[in-house]
Amino acid sequence: MSDVKKITKNDSKVWLEGEELIRLFYKSKELMFGTSFMNPNTKGDVDPGHTGWEVFYVAKGYLMVHLPETDEYFEINEGESLLMPPRVSHMFYNPSDMASLIVWAAHKPDLE
Repeated sequence: MSDVKKITKNDSKVWLEGEELIRLFYKSKELMFGTSFMNPNTKGDVDPGHTGWEVFYVAKGYLMVHLPETDEYFEINEGESLLMPPRVSHMFYNPSDMASLIVWAAHKPDLE
């Protein structure tokens, strides 16, 4: 039998970071995968970054990613992605009038 595993919404862990609804589908020492849902005009908490790279893909809506240490902002439209280097603090912000769904993954997430 293969090591393939189906993970449903009911299997995921859900919590809020600020106004960002996070759904964690998978976490190991090597990989973390999940989604973030943001209502219009909301923002999440600052994420301090991880020991490995992260990628964010906007599946629905629009997202601004703020890097507090450098005060940079990146706009990500539906269908676009952003690659985040290791240990870069960031915060999600949805300034639009529609909800956003972000699909993300982190390599070597360094989480408890």
